[in-house]
Amino acid sequence: MPVWPNTWPDVVAVADIDGDGRDDAIVATTRADQGNNPGNDWRLYVFHQTANGSLIAPLVIPYSSLVEETFASGGVRGRTAIATADLNADGIADIVVGRRTGLSILYGSRDRAYSIKRIENAAGVISGDSFVFVDADRDGHLDIASQNQTSEQTQWGLTLYFGDQAGSYSRQHLEPTSSDGDVELARGDLNGDGVLDLVLAFGQGLSARAEILFGDGAGQFPIKSIFQKPAGLQRLTTIAVGDFSGSDGRDDLVMAGNDTSFSGGKYYLFRQVNGVLTATPELLPSTAPTDTADIPDTMIAADLNGDGKKDLISLRSGGLIGYFEQLNMALSQEKLSAGPYATWGGMTPIAVGELSGDGCKDVATANYNQGLVIWRGSGCTP
Repeated sequence: MPVWPNTWPDVVAVADIDGDGRDDAIVATTRADQGNNPGNDWRLYVFHQTANGSLIAPLVIPYSSLVEETFASGGVRGRTAIATADLNADGIADIVVGRRTGLSILYGSRDRAYSIKRIENAAGVISGDSFVFVDADRDGHLDIASQNQTSEQTQWGLTLYFGDQAGSYSRQHLEPTSSDGDVELARGDLNGDGVLDLVLAFGQGLSARAEILFGDGAGQFPIKSIFQKPAGLQRLTTIAVGDFSGSDGRDDLVMAGNDTSFSGGKYYLFRQVNGVLTATPELLPSTAPTDTADIPDTMIAADLNGDGKKDLISLRSGGLIGYFEQLNMALSQEKLSAGPYATWGGMTPIAVGELSGDGCKDVATANYNQGLVIWRGSGCTP
């Protein structure tokens, strides 16, 4: 894909949004420093996969605009988030992308006649920078939990957009949270009660901790637990949630960031044992990069090798991909794969899916110099 000089490839998702059985790649752009580029800014670039495994030239779809993304102060929001789920139960994945005043939904369609639906945040706060899907009230409809996080809003919190049969998301609930920016949001059952919980990590002043909001199954998160960053981290930069302990059915928490010895960062695993995260985390076997500035920027849990167990994939700040394969109830030595500079930290600049037609999972990233970058799987290992 060519260099993107006039817009900002920000985040990426991988999903089959046209129902043909092949994963597609979707890059969302925001605004680059060069100024307003109405033909490229705040667009979805949809790369459909063909029968031979190649990606065709992207279909470009606007999801927001300069007017929508401009603050009252005159500044412009320059980051977003993206995620995929089947929101209307038609068997085809849909795309959700954040806007300054809410969310935009692109509904998947077999004829590729896509339409955008805008969902406004009823609380009137700035949102859409980090979100996850969760059936918070367990009514069978996916809800969207979105952290609100800019200096212009009057109340910090997490907005729950409750799904319903009509797909209106008109019922909303604002859950108060700590007030800080550059939030990563993850989900998982972290106390073993069968209800999904939310984890917040802050990239600014509160970067010394992660906060777990425990779901009550009725649509609220009334109990909060704070986990301080491990002593070996100078700054917490990213989190991931997944069952990294041998598919025991219990979600664990990983914290990562730059370390006190400036060796390129460290990763720490908090295992869940009997419904409780261990107080003393395990240091994961990371690999020191050549450039010690390549710290972990963002992580995701995904089954990369198709063995049914969650692996840990990390995007480092210089463009490296780190891969911790889960073997024998543990995450193995990190394997590093080189990549082009430069990428975002936090939010969702990395995704996993099958983008080459060979049956092996690939890793896709949004790169603000190169656009869409794909690491091809080979032999079902990266």
